[in-house]
Amino acid sequence: MHRRLTFRLAFAALLTLALVACTTVGDLLSNRVTVSPEQLQSQLDRRFPRDYRKLGGMLSVRVMHPRLRLQPERHRLLLDFDAGIAAFGSNPSTPRGHFTVSSGLRFDPAAMALMLDAPAVERADIPALAGMGQGAIQSLLDQWLLDEARNEPVYRFSASDQDKLRGRSIRSIDVAASGLQVQLGNGQ
Repeated sequence: MHRRLTFRLAFAALLTLALVACTTVGDLLSNRVTVSPEQLQSQLDRRFPRDYRKLGGMLSVRVMHPRLRLQPERHRLLLDFDAGIAAFGSNPSTPRGHFTVSSGLRFDPAAMALMLDAPAVERADIPALAGMGQGAIQSLLDQWLLDEARNEPVYRFSASDQDKLRGRSIRSIDVAASGLQVQLGNGQ
């Protein structure tokens, strides 16, 4: 009797391990990585506020409070930011305006991250910079956006997702209402 119980327990343990292994292997072999809006927002929240100095340090812009919206119909992200402005060393922590950016996404294999792709300033309402003129404000935001798109990820994949991505190509990055769907190919 004791032998039968031991055999059953061993069989149950092996079956449990096999199921866990199948789930892990299934996850690794999946052709998709999903990123929820909450995951995206969480990573954005950790990266901001950020300060940018312009005009030799005479002007400081603090970009803060990112708010993410997904636009599946346009296949883009929409990011709203508050902006704090300070001149000659004053404090930029109080929002003095806001702006909205839309962007597609691209995968950066070296960073194992999603980056902005073809971002554009959709709207800018920063009364504190009104004296500079709309063209100068647009130029300042466009330069910030180019730097951001080139250097800063929107989303860095988790270690388990990086395991899925290694050695695989990215077929597409789809923006859906439920989040991002990163479709994987077989090779790079």
